[in-house]
Amino acid sequence: MHAFLFQRRMTTKFSFVLMLLAIIFLPANAIDYKYALFGVDTYEEFHDGLAKYYDTENKLYGYIGTNGKPAIASQFIKADNFFNGQAIVKTPTGEGIINTQGQFLLQPNYSSIKAEEDIPGLYIIERDGGKGVFYNNRIIIEPYMPDISTHDFPFIEGVNVLDGKYYGDISKSGSVFHTDIRKTPVYYFDQEGYLIEKPKIISDKGLEVFSADKKYGIRNASTKKVILQPVYSYCKSQMWVDERVILGEGDNEYLIDGAGNIILKALGILYFNHTPVGKFINLTTYGDGGIYTSLYSLDGKNLVPPTNGYIKPLELGWFICRNENIDSYVLNAKTGRKYDGEYFSYSDGMIRVTDNNGKGYYYVNAETGDRLPNNYEIAYDFSEGLAVVKINGKKSIINKKGDIVFTEQDNFKIEGDKFSEGVLGVRSDYNNCYVYNPYQDQNKYTYRQDGIKSKISDRYFYLGNEALKNKEYAKAKEYFYIIMMNDPQNSSAINNYGVCLNNLGYKEEALEAYQMAADIDPDNTIAKDNAKSLKEEIKVYKRENRSNTFWNALESFGNLLGQMSNALSGGNSSYTPSNYSFGGDDLSEASGNQSASYYQTQYAKWESLAERHYNSITNLGIKIRDSKGNRSGSTLQSMGGGRYVQMKQQFREAQRQMRNTRLNAKNKGFTIPQSKWETATINY
Repeated sequence: MHAFLFQRRMTTKFSFVLMLLAIIFLPANAIDYKYALFGVDTYEEFHDGLAKYYDTENKLYGYIGTNGKPAIASQFIKADNFFNGQAIVKTPTGEGIINTQGQFLLQPNYSSIKAEEDIPGLYIIERDGGKGVFYNNRIIIEPYMPDISTHDFPFIEGVNVLDGKYYGDISKSGSVFHTDIRKTPVYYFDQEGYLIEKPKIISDKGLEVFSADKKYGIRNASTKKVILQPVYSYCKSQMWVDERVILGEGDNEYLIDGAGNIILKALGILYFNHTPVGKFINLTTYGDGGIYTSLYSLDGKNLVPPTNGYIKPLELGWFICRNENIDSYVLNAKTGRKYDGEYFSYSDGMIRVTDNNGKGYYYVNAETGDRLPNNYEIAYDFSEGLAVVKINGKKSIINKKGDIVFTEQDNFKIEGDKFSEGVLGVRSDYNNCYVYNPYQDQNKYTYRQDGIKSKISDRYFYLGNEALKNKEYAKAKEYFYIIMMNDPQNSSAINNYGVCLNNLGYKEEALEAYQMAADIDPDNTIAKDNAKSLKEEIKVYKRENRSNTFWNALESFGNLLGQMSNALSGGNSSYTPSNYSFGGDDLSEASGNQSASYYQTQYAKWESLAERHYNSITNLGIKIRDSKGNRSGSTLQSMGGGRYVQMKQQFREAQRQMRNTRLNAKNKGFTIPQSKWETATINY
C-alpha cells in the first residue's frame, strides 16, 4: 500500500541491508486495501459531495470535498449531513441552514431546526417557544405556533399538508385566524411553498367527490356527469388510489370504485396505506377485546384476518405485523409469506429484522423475498448494494447475497455505518480514512488529502517518541517506518529509525540510516553526530573481530533476492540489486546522432519493464507475517517486503527513463507517443 522511496543513490551494501530489514521489520499492520482520503480526522458519510469533519485545533465542524480539501471551513458548533443540497448547522448565535457553498439560506438565529426528510426542503423551525415552517428557501409560517408536524401523506396531487394543534382558516396571503383549539387544523401548500385553499382532488380518470344536500357522491370533474348519486353521509378523504375512494354512511365505511360499485363494506374504519404501495387497504374495528386491524387488497380480498395487534405498511407490498400474542413478523402481502421477528428498518431494497429468538439480525430481499442465510450480531442498513455487519466479533461488509466482501482486521477497523457516494469510513494505522466501494467506479472521485505527510508525521512521531522513552525499540521502529513510507524525505524519522536499529543491535544498518538522514538534511547535526559516533564504534568492533561472516551471508542473501526478482519478473530482467541504481540516466548521447528508431527502441524497453513491474506489484500484492505468525495482506501470491520496495522503485525508475527518453527524442525532432505505463499509478 505504501512505498518507502529513497530518492538518494544507495550503495549496493545498503540495498541488501534495506531489503533484509524490510522483510524482518515491515509493520504487521500493512494492508493492501486501496484507501480514499487517507489521514483525515473524519469517517462521516458523504452527501452531495461533502462530508463533515471535526477540526481538533479549533474544536469546530466543517466539510471536506471529494478532493480531500476543506470545502467549507470549520466554523460550526454542530453540523448535520447535507440533504438535497442543504445542511443544518449551529453557531454561537443559534441554528441555521447552509447550501453546499457554505452560504446561509436561513440565518443561524433559531433554537432548533428539524428537517422533514420525506419532504425535501421542508424544515420545522423554532424560536422563543414558537414553531414555524421554512420551505423552498423561504419562511412560509413565522415561528409563533405552539406546535406543527407533517401529515402522514405529505403530498396529495402536488399539495403539501401540515397539521397542528390549533384550527384556523388560512388565506392565500398566509393569514391565520385561530378559531377553535379543539379541532385539528390542516394547512395546504403548493410545491412553490405558498399556502392555498383546500384543493379538490381529481382522480387519474378525472373523477371527483362532490356534495349536495350534505350528501356525497362521485361525478366527472369536467363534464359534471354524475357517476354515483350523493347518498353517503361523509367522505373521510378525497384521496384516490387506483380509482378508488372511501365514503361512509352511519357506522359503515365503503371502498368504492370509479364506477360507483362497492368493493368492500366494513363495520369499522377503512383507510388507505400512507405509503404509495397502491394495492392495499386497512380496516380497523373496535370490539370487547380492544382494537382489531385487518388487511385487504383493493379488490376486496382479505389478506390478514383481524388481529388484536397492528398492521403497518412498509414498502413494495410489505407490512409490519404483530398479532394478539405479541408475536411480531414481516409480511409479504404479494406472496403471503411471513418472516418472524421485529421489523427494524428498510433500506436499498433490503429489510432488516430482529430475530424473535434473540439471535441477532437478518435481512430479507424485498424484491425477491429471499432471506439471507446468516444471522448477524450487529447489522446496519444496506447502501449502494452493501451493508456493515458484525460476525464473530468483527465487522464485515456483505453484499445482497450475503457474501462477505471484506472483513476488518486488528489494524483495520470499520467505523462508518454504511457506504455513501462510493466510500465507507474506516480507521487504519491510527488514521481515519475511507475505503472504496468495490462495486462502484473508483475514478468517480479524486480523494487526495493535502498535508497528509505532516499529519502522519505528527501523529507517529508522538507515538514513536513515547515508545523510545519506554525503550520499546521494536515498536518505535515501526512508527518511524510508517513516517518514512509516507514521507521519504523526513530526515528526523530516518534518524530515529536508525536509533531504533542501533539499540536492537543492527549497527551497520543504523549507520546507513544516520548517513541517509544527514544526506537528506545537511543541517541535521544530530544525525551527523550519531553517524560519526557509530562509525567509530563499528571500526573498533571490526578491529577486534575481522570476521566477514555476517557480510558474506548478507551478500549471499542479496544475490538470492536478485534471483527471486528475476523469477518473479518472468526471468528476463537484468536489473538486480547489484547492477541497478537510481539517479543516473541510462541514455547515452555520446554519438549525438541517434535515430528515431533508437529512441523508440529505448522507450519500448523501459515501457516493457514498467508494465512488467506494475503487473507484478498489483497482481501479487504483499503478505506480511507478524511476530505471532499471523499473515496479512493480499489474498493472492506472496511478495516479501524488500522485494515489494525494490520492485516499486524499479517501476518508478522505468517511468522516469520513459519520460526522459521521450523528451530527449522531442529535442532531437522525433515524436514518441506517450504510453499509459508512463503515467500509471500504484495506490498501495
